[in-house]
Amino acid sequence: MNWIGRYVAQIRLFLPESNRSDVAEEIASLLHEQVEDRERQLGRKLEQQEMLELLKSFGHPFKVAAAYRGGGSLISESLFPLYALVIRYLVIILLALYAVSVTGYYLSGREETWLQFRIGDFLDIGLFYFALTTIGFHLADRYLHTRDWLVDWDPQRLPAENARREPLFSSAVAVFFLLAWLVILSQVPVAHSVDVLLGEGDNRLYTFVLWLKLQVLITLPVYIWLMFQPHWTTVKHLLIMIADSVVIVGALICLSIDGDAFSRVMTQIAPDFQPSISAAVLTNWILGLWILVLAWDVVTCALKIRQEWGKGMPDASPGN
Repeated sequence: MNWIGRYVAQIRLFLPESNRSDVAEEIASLLHEQVEDRERQLGRKLEQQEMLELLKSFGHPFKVAAAYRGGGSLISESLFPLYALVIRYLVIILLALYAVSVTGYYLSGREETWLQFRIGDFLDIGLFYFALTTIGFHLADRYLHTRDWLVDWDPQRLPAENARREPLFSSAVAVFFLLAWLVILSQVPVAHSVDVLLGEGDNRLYTFVLWLKLQVLITLPVYIWLMFQPHWTTVKHLLIMIADSVVIVGALICLSIDGDAFSRVMTQIAPDFQPSISAAVLTNWILGLWILVLAWDVVTCALKIRQEWGKGMPDASPGN
């Protein structure tokens, strides 16, 4: 089993893109040299446990990657590479959203310069997410060091070299999107009660919003988890399946509720709201489409879990 390949593949995720390949090759070469020296001293090939001990003494992938980047006072050198990547992706995402907003603004025929177009709003959003990310990493840093997670780690739990890894960019995008989605859902004045959750409040919108919030609360930790351990495992796939199944159940409950309640709610929010088709028909189609998409995602996750079990990947362990 290529333990060095697994180890270096995990380190690559947290290295700067500008010299990622060169640094990864350097680390792999250094490890191979250490293995050869050790084998020369012993006069035999290293056993698996000896190889794992060598990797553990070399350091956690976070720490090794941190040696090529500096740290800060709030974020230690161990987590700073991941923190720097997330902040960079945050800036890219905000700039892309701003560019799309400005483009749409001008296409609509408005006549204001881009500097005047809600730049204050985007700065506020950027500062909010920057502060939230920094605080989150600082707290995670303190927790991980308290648990000696970066010292007492098990190289045997490293994912396979060809394991399916989630790019940090997509994990960061998912986390930011889910947080924004949760904020949007929180704007709906819905009572958080079992009666509303089970559809006894006779309002599809309120019931569906509660089930969507449950989905976010289950999905968000998965993508935060992926930022620290960016490989998919059976447990992570199962959590996504549970989150999707939760919304499917909620959508089915909503289908049993009078769909015209949605129209009444929208009329209160926007008095000029007049749907071209029945609100019940519209929401039936939306809920049905939502169920189909989520059902497909559940099936996809199930197939991926089956493939992982077929490969015998040791990814269901608590450390993963």
